[in-house]
Amino acid sequence: MKLVISEKPSVAQSIAAVIGAKQRGNGYLEGGGHLLLSLERRPIPDRECGAPRASDTGKV
Repeated sequence: MKLVISEKPSVAQSIAAVIGAKQRGNGYLEGGGHLLLSLERRPIPDRECGAPRASDTGKV
């Protein structure tokens, strides 16, 4: 089994779709011989009020 760690849950979901990890666990996705974890534990909402995040502007 290979471990894949992403910065954001949305990135983990995108990777899971490509490698076929469809089984959800408590804070992780699993399948296709992979275990996907996200460093950020809260769901990321779609853009709130259309305002860019600090990471999008390069100002952190």
